[in-house]
Formats: sequence, structure tokens, C-alpha cells
Amino acid sequence: MKKLISVLIAALLGVLLIAPAFAAGASGNCPTIYVKGYGSYIYNEEGEKIGPVDLPEGYITDAVKDCMPLFVRAYITKTKADIEAYKTKLLGWIAPLYADLILDENGDKRDDSHIWFTVPSSVRDQKIGGVYPVDAYNFNHDWRIDPWETADLIAQYVDVVLAGTGARKVNLIGRCEGSCHVMAYLAKYGHEKVNRVFFNCPSIDGYLLSSQLFSGKVNFDAENIDLWLNTNDQDITLPEGEIFELLRTTLDLFAATPGIDLSGVLLNDVFDTVLRPVLPDVMLATYANMPGMWAMTSEADFEDAISYVFEGKEQKYAGLIAKIRNFHENVAMKEAQIIADCQADGVEFGVMTKYGYPSVPIFVESDLLSDGYTALQYSSFGATTSDYNTTLHASYIKSQEAKGLGKYISADKKVDASTCLLPDTTWFVGGISHVNFPEAMEILMQHFLTSDNLFTVDSDPRYPQFSLYDESKEVLVPLTEKNAASSIVGADVLPSFGDSLTGFIARVRAFIEKFVYNLRALITGIVGEAQAMGDHNDPTRPVPEPDPEPIEP
Repeated sequence: MKKLISVLIAALLGVLLIAPAFAAGASGNCPTIYVKGYGSYIYNEEGEKIGPVDLPEGYITDAVKDCMPLFVRAYITKTKADIEAYKTKLLGWIAPLYADLILDENGDKRDDSHIWFTVPSSVRDQKIGGVYPVDAYNFNHDWRIDPWETADLIAQYVDVVLAGTGARKVNLIGRCEGSCHVMAYLAKYGHEKVNRVFFNCPSIDGYLLSSQLFSGKVNFDAENIDLWLNTNDQDITLPEGEIFELLRTTLDLFAATPGIDLSGVLLNDVFDTVLRPVLPDVMLATYANMPGMWAMTSEADFEDAISYVFEGKEQKYAGLIAKIRNFHENVAMKEAQIIADCQADGVEFGVMTKYGYPSVPIFVESDLLSDGYTALQYSSFGATTSDYNTTLHASYIKSQEAKGLGKYISADKKVDASTCLLPDTTWFVGGISHVNFPEAMEILMQHFLTSDNLFTVDSDPRYPQFSLYDESKEVLVPLTEKNAASSIVGADVLPSFGDSLTGFIARVRAFIEKFVYNLRALITGIVGEAQAMGDHNDPTRPVPEPDPEPIEP
């Protein structure tokens, strides 16, 4: 009897000792720290907002008009002196907007500019119904700063959250640029305090706006520009003014005319002649001195970007370059190994990404399937994708199906998830842009983070690998062959050479009317500016008589 009692006591003690460990590590009992992406407001020492930069009303139109005479002269003469004159004029408009925001040559803050969020000394337990919401503990960061440095603050916050909740581990979410900071934390501090990690539209493998721009991989394509303008009306408001109306109507005609790409040829020649030598200094006066922006440079673009931006300035920016390289070599290039090491110790990873919007149409990779800003092959950690307006080749699909990988092919025939780093825990949502983060996607993340077992693309039929976002109902719906066309926004405005002659003639007529009107207004404005400049510098110009004083009634 005593022996039996001893066995029961030993078993009870074992349960009492082991149960807390399992409870502390259970997903529902792990608080989630949500590391947000780019966009936190940055303030100067006086508390005034300085970033992200807001352009004053009419700024772009005024800047273009002011710079246009020197720009045209630089393009015509192609001389270094005229290009430098144009650069000076352009920087005179741009640099002051970013003067309080940019960092120094080492990528460090020059003053007390800051975001409002600071790591608190304590937090309260925010568990609801036995589960922590995904936004229970939001971590906002200064998106300019090196993620390797931000990792120190994340480490502090992890300890504060663990102390405030009594948990042993946390879940981590990294959204967009936040993925860079989460990965830097894992690289620098390890994963002993981490239970699960979820990347929400990660940009650590490349964000087109920084990666391609920093590397100078600019390419203008008339069809892509026309498509982008037509599909982003709700998300992007173009500045008012005759310059932009002229640009839009010109591209509208070129994109609809079979075999004509004059706008692309002209714009690319203009870029190579005038803008390519000017752009590095412009970027260093804005975003290229921020390590946080460099963290989103793809492997394919990285060395080209370093050479393009810093050529001839390597010594001046040695400190900044060292930070950029440290993150690239010790975090970005080692991400697969970092994830593998975490998985070996039981840390689970999930990824959710989006597609269906054309990329900003001025880059070499603008044709890639994307969410408007991040190419899907990068944000999914390696999915094989078609271009925006094509599908995967039938022979490729057949080959994958023969290998038993057909389930990873999307119903719209645009994505093969089998090549992802995490093929069974990577979700794709079509028909949604990068800047849209609906609650429906957070519900999926919550399932992954709080599920008792590993939540995969096969765990719940409501959340298959491929979904669409139904904006009217604010829910995710499975992607099927029936609704597959909805995964691409703007499919109905893709340029077609099969347009009827009547429709084409109508488009040409509308173009000519707009073109003549806007060209006249544009030329009048430029001539007026140039004439004013000439009159101002002419010492023989007679001084006009002042207007008479108004007579009081």
C-alpha cells in the first residue's frame, strides 16, 4: 500500500512540475508582441511631426515647373555642368523637406528626433478569455534605424512582457519592415524566449521601392504605367495640375497603340541622361542614409545598390555602409539558417502574403506578381510566380503535378507555393494591396499563434493556402477556379490590342483634346517662368511703375 501511495505521489509531483512548463509554452498562454512596419510618426525635439514627410499642397507641380527649364537644358546639352545645375535646383526643393528627418553619415540620429513609443518599465496582463489578442502588445519602432540596434529594444520589451504576464515565452509578429527587426532579434538574441513567429507580408527579402530604386534599376514601360494609373485610383491620388494630366493622357494613348512605346523609350533615355547621375545624391538627402530602409534590399540588388549610391563616397559613409553590410550578411543572408535553428528547438513559423496589384511601374521588376510594393516571390520566401498579367506555364504546372505538388498551385495558375521556405505554413491572399491589413488576416494569424498543434494550410478549410479578400464582407474566401479572376485587380483594364476601331478612335480623339489643352497650359507656364527668370537677371529691364494706391470710397 505504501508503495502504491508513493507511486501516486511521485506521479502527482511529476504532473505538478511538468504542467506549468507545458502551460507556459502553450500557444494560447503566450503573449504576442506585434512588431509593426514602416510608418510610425517621427517628431523633432519640439514635438512637431517630421516624418513620414507630407508634401505641401501644390508642391510637386510647383517644383516641376521651377526645375523644368534646367531639366530640359540638361537633357538637351548632356553636359556635366548643366546636370549639376539641375541637381542643385532639385535638391533645393527636396532636401529641406527631409532636413530634420535624415540621419548622419554613420546612420545615427543627429538629434533628439523620436517616435512616441518607448519600451515601458511594466505592462499589465491583457489576456482575454484565456487567449492573448495579436495586438495585445504592439511594438512600434523608428523605421529609420538599423534593425540590429532595434533588436536591443525588442529584447527589453520581451522581458517586460514576460515579467508582466508571468509567461515563459512570447509569440512574435513582424509586419513588412517589422520582419527585418524580428529577424534581427532572433539573430542577435536567439529564440529561447520565443514560442511562435508569424511574418505578415515580410519585406526582408526585398521591397521594390527601396531595393530597385537604391540599385538604380529603373525602367519605364508605357503599358505598366497606364495599368498602374488605372488600377490605383482608390489608393493613390495624383497631384492636381496640367503636368500630370499631360503625363497621364500621353501614356494613355501610347499604352493603347499597338507597337508604340514612345513614352517608355523617352522616359528611359531621360532617366539615363539626367536622373541616373543625380539620383544617388537625392536619395542620400532622403531615405538612402537610413539603415532601416536598406534592410529591405534584396540579395539580387544589394551589391548594385551599394555601388550605385555610394560610388566615390565610400569613405564619407563608411559607418553607414558597415551597418548596412552587417545586417545584410548576418541577418538577411542567414534567414533560412536562423529559421531552421529555431525550428529545431520547436519554434514554429508562419507567413502570410498578398498579391493582385501591379507594382510601381518604374522598375526593372515591375512585371513581377506583387501586392503593389513587394514582389510575391520575395514576401513569400521563395514562391514561384508568374508575371502580373500572365500565368505559370502549362508545362511547368504539369511537371509539378507529376511530382505530387499540384496542391501547391493556386487556382488562378499564378503561384506555386511548393518552392517557399515554409510551404505548409505560408498563406496567400489575392486581390489586396500591400497597404491594406484587414482584420480578417489577423484572425488567421490568431489561429496560427493560439492553436494547440501546428496550424497549417491544411488545418482549417476556411483558411486554405490560397484565399481572396472579400472587401464587401471583410472576410477571406477560398480561391477557386470560379472566382480566380478576382485575384488580380485591374484585369479588366489590361491593355488589349483587340480593342475595336471605334473605341480606339474615341480614345485618340479624347487624347488629342486633352493633350492640346494641357500642352498649351504647360508651355505657357514654363515660358512664363523662364521669362520671369530672364527679366529678373536683365539689368536694362525697366522697373515697372508701382500700382496706384486704392482710393477710399
